[in-house]
Amino acid sequence: MAMTLVRGLSRLALACVGLAPLLAVELAAAQEVIGTRPASHPLPVQAPGTRLTFRFLLSPYASGGVTPAMTVPATGWTATLVDAAGRGRMDVENVQGPGLFAAGDYALYDSAHFVIVHPAARTFTVRRQHEPTSSLIPLGLTSRVGGVVASFESLGTGGLVDGSPTQLYRTTLTYHMTVELKAMVPGLAELEPPRYDVALTMDYWFAESTAAVSVPFLSSPLKARAAAFNPVRELLERLRPAGVSQAQIEHAATNAAPFPSGMLLLKTATSTRAVHTAGTAGSDMLMEISGRASTSVDLRRLVIPEGFTADQPTDDIPRGAIEAVVRKWRPNVRGM
Repeated sequence: MAMTLVRGLSRLALACVGLAPLLAVELAAAQEVIGTRPASHPLPVQAPGTRLTFRFLLSPYASGGVTPAMTVPATGWTATLVDAAGRGRMDVENVQGPGLFAAGDYALYDSAHFVIVHPAARTFTVRRQHEPTSSLIPLGLTSRVGGVVASFESLGTGGLVDGSPTQLYRTTLTYHMTVELKAMVPGLAELEPPRYDVALTMDYWFAESTAAVSVPFLSSPLKARAAAFNPVRELLERLRPAGVSQAQIEHAATNAAPFPSGMLLLKTATSTRAVHTAGTAGSDMLMEISGRASTSVDLRRLVIPEGFTADQPTDDIPRGAIEAVVRKWRPNVRGM
């Protein structure tokens, strides 16, 4: 009976460990944006801007003793984005699976906030764009890591993406993790903690001759305007709660290639194939930009509609701060 319980807990922990790196990246991306231009008020009705299409897919996988029910569901959507005058709007379409969005939702964003608007419910949800770096360690598990190896390197020409020549870059992170089962069930302290081998690979296709445009969810790899950004340091900071030292972080970050400038058109990420006797779990993620074109943007669409109310505060944002966001995103456009 005890061993059956242990195997079950190991499989549950494996599911969490296998998905944690990619889910942490997704969560951090969902809470940040690269735009640095302040919104100005009042705004003209029309402004020159950019229009593009954004596609997101998350495909979890499992084998061995890990069943699909123990992983997150597959998620995906496409969206049309317009960006002008320091702010943008993302209209979400073809929503598949659970997630941040439902059919008909859209998002408003600038350098400070990301606002998800739910027209069907006449509500909106406010998120900060610059959150503290999220951990790669599964929540609720006491873990230690070792054998950490991280790199960021240029792989040369990446070919054409959406008609633009690109350069290909890759971030890799591998480590092994031990999970203390006694933190999950008291009385298991005498058992040897299970060990998982974790790997994360992220590839980026940059059009370096193309100026970057603010795009939500591609936050961290799009901080090309921040010369000090180092993807290796950003990843290893997320392992600090499990014992990675500042010296380890700085040593690995020093050997990373310079981060590129330009527009990120395509990103793929493969989470760990976290292997253990319980089975294997992980996820594949794709984010793709296409159809970029100049356009005239109607700024009357880049506001929170009158009569919509805020959901309960999220990301620990005080009610007063949400009210300030509402004032910024309410209609204040000449001619409205």
